[in-house]
Amino acid sequence: MRLSDDFLNELRMRCDIESIISQYVVLKKNGRSLKGLCPFHSEKTPSFNVSSDKQLFYCFGCGAGGDVITFIMKAENLSYPEAVKFLAEKVGLQVPEDEVDDSQARLKNRILEINRETARYFHAALKFPQAKGVLEYMRDRGLEQKTITRFGLGWAPDNWDSLIRHLRKKGFTDAEMMAACVATKTKNGNLIDFFRNRLMFPIIDVRGNVIAFGGRKLSEEDKGPKYINTPETAVYVKSRNLYGLNYAKSSAFCETLAKSGKERFFILCEGNMDVIALHQAGFDNAVAPLGTALTETQVRIMAKYVPDVMIATDSDEAGRKAAKRSFELLDSAGLGTKIIKIQGAKDPDEFIKKYGSKRFELLLFSSVSAIENELDAILAKYDTDSDSGKVQALKEASKVLAGISNAIERDVYISRISSKLSVSSQAVAQNVEGIIHQRKSAAHKKERASLTVESGIRDNVNPQKRKMLSAAVCEEWLLGSLFGHPDFFTLLKKEAVSENDFVTDWGKKMFALISEEFERNREPDLMGLGASLTPDEMARLASVITRSGSYVRTREQFCELIASLRAEGRRQALSSERLAQMDDESLKELIEKLGNEKK
Repeated sequence: MRLSDDFLNELRMRCDIESIISQYVVLKKNGRSLKGLCPFHSEKTPSFNVSSDKQLFYCFGCGAGGDVITFIMKAENLSYPEAVKFLAEKVGLQVPEDEVDDSQARLKNRILEINRETARYFHAALKFPQAKGVLEYMRDRGLEQKTITRFGLGWAPDNWDSLIRHLRKKGFTDAEMMAACVATKTKNGNLIDFFRNRLMFPIIDVRGNVIAFGGRKLSEEDKGPKYINTPETAVYVKSRNLYGLNYAKSSAFCETLAKSGKERFFILCEGNMDVIALHQAGFDNAVAPLGTALTETQVRIMAKYVPDVMIATDSDEAGRKAAKRSFELLDSAGLGTKIIKIQGAKDPDEFIKKYGSKRFELLLFSSVSAIENELDAILAKYDTDSDSGKVQALKEASKVLAGISNAIERDVYISRISSKLSVSSQAVAQNVEGIIHQRKSAAHKKERASLTVESGIRDNVNPQKRKMLSAAVCEEWLLGSLFGHPDFFTLLKKEAVSENDFVTDWGKKMFALISEEFERNREPDLMGLGASLTPDEMARLASVITRSGSYVRTREQFCELIASLRAEGRRQALSSERLAQMDDESLKELIEKLGNEKK
């Protein structure tokens, strides 16, 4: 997708990176730039930087970076053309038709059309005579007809190709069905339905699109896993969606809470059936991950809608472990978190069937904070009347206390544990601070390890950097300096620097793209280069530009850099490995070139 200069200039003027990103991240002034918690990885110390001057973002923690279009691509899971359209619509611009490569968008639309038609087919299949078993199953689970309709529940017939035949009649191709993952091929090459003889749950995004399906087997005697879900497709990434969010985002229950002066919250469940049971009982603020543990992305999505989350996982050991991990993610995102203690039932669905919705509401408002719940469990686990029991309880409790990001909240719980164990609060605080320090050190080591890519190790963007580190660093300094000092480009022309003076393929590509911008009388920026680069290449260039202020400041230094780059190029050209690979003609040309340079 190549954007015209006129359109690009207009988009650049209207899409200020600070105003766009601040809709996703809380940014605070930090010198000439802005800083916040990275939306693309979990962190408690801000390492995400936004430069309004350079119109770019870069995270020193995870290496994500780029321009405003790259940010929207990552934040909204969009392709480059889709992100451009998204931003253009946001600021009231029309993308010229001849500049849009919409092949990926067309495929996504076809997949969404297939999913919508598939959901209709599965729902209509409940009326088939063979659907008797699934109807009995839903009745046994207490599902009302209005709930079945609301969630679009259905049945995948116990047949090899009934859905395929139906979709073919509707004009969909076999390739499109496979792209949507509603059909799959056997080892013999035959196309068959992906879901067969299962209760079907359409997965619907916040825009109302059917993006995927979950299928539950109807009895333990049936073959296969209990649940199977649509694999990831062009429209579905399971870590970026939550089951039930399409209704929970505008929850009537939450509206009632807000009117009575209470905070809105989501109820986080383990599975689809718990969500459906809670919605049917009036708690339409329930959501669940999609066949996987809760992810950082899902937490950030919830944080857009509510300040608090109540965790309602199963009461078994697996449920408690899931609750603990969920709490850590929710807390790191700044969400208030409480645990719903489900007693006398294994999950919210069973509790409501046994005791009713009124009892569950009482359970909601008698819930305790996740920290309180965990500390109570630790104190109950040990004999705190004995010295050894106190020591063990304190060791384990200190690890929990060290995970509390809010210093005031941490101090409150330190006092509580101090009182319970008859240990001075100063001793407890000292123990906790020691653990916090250890974790920070470990986090810094991990961060340094993740940034080894800057030295060329495990570098997918510039894999040649590891073997040609000095040359690659020279290239980056030179490229970064051009963004900080566009007038230096005249020196490159004066010194007749060309693409051949660059050593790595990445350096050659960047120089060619940047030179093209200058030749078009445009100072290079990330938005102008974005259509020609991958997101990873954009992140690397953002890193180079972010650090460009410390590279080269004077014309003399820049000329020295050109000389260093050429010297590195000569050194690489004379390496025994390269010489051995050259034919006679290439070797002769190299000798002549080096001779001319010496003159």
